[in-house]
Amino acid sequence: MEIYDKLKELLVEELDCNIEDVNLEANLFDDLDADSLSLMQVVVALEGEYDIMMTDEEIPKIQTVADALNILKEKVK
Repeated sequence: MEIYDKLKELLVEELDCNIEDVNLEANLFDDLDADSLSLMQVVVALEGEYDIMMTDEEIPKIQTVADALNILKEKVK
């Protein structure tokens, strides 16, 4: 499964949002109703799924789906 597709699936599961609302431009907080706790749940799910670690510097930079995807693509080789 492509990283973007898995990311979308995890966002729908963790944020209880509609798959139609998840696109690269979607803001996790404004468009998908995430809060700081749900963002951490997404991060933990991604770390577990891909066996990666996101740093304390990277997590606050995740504002959009594209931000999350870019970080994942850097870490998943």
